[in-house]
Amino acid sequence: MVTAHNFPKISACIFDMDGLLLDTEDLYTQATNAILAPYGKTLIPRVKTLMMGRDNRTSTDILIRELGLDITFEEYDGMAMEMKIATGSHREMFEIKTANHKDVFNLFGHVVCGDDPAVKKSKPAPDCFLVALKRFSNPPPPEEIIVFEDAVNGVCAGTTAGMNAKSRFTSQEVIDKNEYGAIEILKSLEDFDPKKYGLPAY
Repeated sequence: MVTAHNFPKISACIFDMDGLLLDTEDLYTQATNAILAPYGKTLIPRVKTLMMGRDNRTSTDILIRELGLDITFEEYDGMAMEMKIATGSHREMFEIKTANHKDVFNLFGHVVCGDDPAVKKSKPAPDCFLVALKRFSNPPPPEEIIVFEDAVNGVCAGTTAGMNAKSRFTSQEVIDKNEYGAIEILKSLEDFDPKKYGLPAY
């Protein structure tokens, strides 16, 4: 366990987008519940946690299985697309979601989306973070990278990649338990202190 006195020296950061940089998760839940309402179902926190950070097919299959829905992936996906729901990891949806925030997202060196051909498996597999690492102009060692994540699957992916996963969970139960390898848990990104990791102060 990392203590306040031995935080690792960090030279690069990787950020998740949905639920972390953009507050999309509440909108996603509302839209999902609108689709589920005719089936007498709602998106419960346990199932949402299983789905977060995964690709569209995997997360939808989890939803159908866990809630016992009598519906195919294709049927659900069609309804979801009509409501403009899609995984934030696909390039097309990334462009839509960031269209009004170009001033912020243009500051990032590169972006890796879930439909990138180099990303073979979705979170909790480490593929997306390992691909992002390779695309740095001068890639640092994995242990010198902090991954900012809001989902359990993302924290697991970051730690599996050998990086220092840092999380901003919204679930108090998860915050209390910290069973997923997060080096530090923040209630807000504003609580991040870069000086502890050898980074310049704000």
